Amino acid sequence: LSRMTGALWQSSFVAAMFALHPLNVESVAWVSERKNVLSTLLWLLTMWSYIRYAETPSIKRYGLMTLIFALGLMSKPMLVTLPFILLMMDYWPLRRLKFEQGQGSVEIIEKHEDKKAGFMQLVCEKIPLFLLAAGAGIVTFIVNIYVQTIEMISLSNRLTNATVSYLEYLEKTAWPKGLAIFYPHPGNALAAWKGILCG
Repeated sequence: LSRMTGALWQSSFVAAMFALHPLNVESVAWVSERKNVLSTLLWLLTMWSYIRYAETPSIKRYGLMTLIFALGLMSKPMLVTLPFILLMMDYWPLRRLKFEQGQGSVEIIEKHEDKKAGFMQLVCEKIPLFLLAAGAGIVTFIVNIYVQTIEMISLSNRLTNATVSYLEYLEKTAWPKGLAIFYPHPGNALAAWKGILCG
C-alpha cells in the first residue's frame, strides 16, 4: 500500500486495521477459516506483482501476477473481484490512464507518467484475469448447485440474506459486537422488506 500510494501512515493504518480488527480473529482462531488468511496473502501478492508489472511491463512479470491470481482463486473464489480492483488501481494510485490529471504524490506521478494507456487498452490487458475469474465463478456456481443446503434455500431468500449481511458486516466493522464462530443461514426467517431496505 505504501509503495502504491506513497502514504506511509495511511498505509500503516490500513495494515493495522486488518491485523488487529476483531472481525479477522476467526481467520486465525478457527483453522477451517485459514482460507481467508491465504486468499488475502495471495490478493496482496497479486497487487504487489501488478505494481511491479505496471512499473516495468514484461511477460515474466505478467505471468507471475497471473499465476498468483490463479492460486488466490483456488484458495477462495472471492478473488473474482480483483481484476476490477486492478482497473481501479490504474486510475488511482498508479495513474496509468491517459485522460487522468496528474494529482497526488509527485514521486508516483513521475514514476508512471510515460506508461499511461487508454481505458480499453487497460481492460484488454486484464482479459486473462477476467477469464480466470469467470472460470472460477462458473465452477463455484456448479459446485453450489450440488450442495443440498443451497438447493433448499430459495434464490429470493439467498438474495435477502446477502443484502442484509452487507449492512450487518459494515455495522460489525464499525462496532464489532455479537461476533460468533458460526453464523447459520437464517433461511426463511428474514422478511423480504428487510432485504429490499438493505438493498
